Amino acid sequence: MASSFRWLLIGLQADLIELDQRVEQLDGEIQTAAKENETARRLQSIPGIGPITATALAASVGDGRQFQHGRDLALANNKASMAWSLIVQGGAYDNQFGIAAA
Repeated sequence: MASSFRWLLIGLQADLIELDQRVEQLDGEIQTAAKENETARRLQSIPGIGPITATALAASVGDGRQFQHGRDLALANNKASMAWSLIVQGGAYDNQFGIAAA
């Protein structure tokens, strides 16, 4: 193996190790936030909802009082994710009727 290629791989390995450490640090911060936030703790009692999902929902939705029904939350979440995916894919989004045209 060429010496320059070996150094390239060593540098990439160091980058991966640094990224792995950063992910561990951020995961710890998310775990702490999930333990400290009442809404996130309640959300984690739902099967399949872990600290990442719970803190993301708590941050974006709060306590959910702005929604009359669970389906309202689902609809709002679906519209937001649909709009984002269409923006990324370069499609058009018609918010008036809640439909998308790619």
